[in-house]
Amino acid sequence: MKKVITLFFITCSILFTSCEKDNQLGTPKSMVIESILLTNYPVVYSNGNSFDPSSGADIFLTISKGSNCIESDYLTGYIENCNGSSLTYTPTGNAYLSDLDREYSLCLFDYDGSLTGNDFMGGLGFRPIDKYDVNNRNKVYLTNSSGTLELTVSWTY
Repeated sequence: MKKVITLFFITCSILFTSCEKDNQLGTPKSMVIESILLTNYPVVYSNGNSFDPSSGADIFLTISKGSNCIESDYLTGYIENCNGSSLTYTPTGNAYLSDLDREYSLCLFDYDGSLTGNDFMGGLGFRPIDKYDVNNRNKVYLTNSSGTLELTVSWTY
């Protein structure tokens, strides 16, 4: 009987240890943005004027270290004639974030080409480590008055 009880406790210990390890991958070291769903964004300037007079904005995203939006830090190509419906982007630029404690800004721009310059539409700042959720590791949600983004991400440990 003593052997059966000992065997039972050993089996339970192994099972509990295995289950705990699933949720304990450790602290992430980097994050990769795999896709971006933009579900809410401005369709006109705050004064009511259209970004593009004859059509909707041609939106692209950038990512910058810090709180300043730098237009040349391309993360995606642009989607033309956006009218408020959800947009899905696959990053074409550097979507690898190695400093998870640093502030990053995902910024929205209206592409107008080199003649008139691109229009800044807004930005969403975040620290990746603050968005890490052990129960939902592959999604990061960002929202403010500039827009709402759902990022599909992967983490390295």
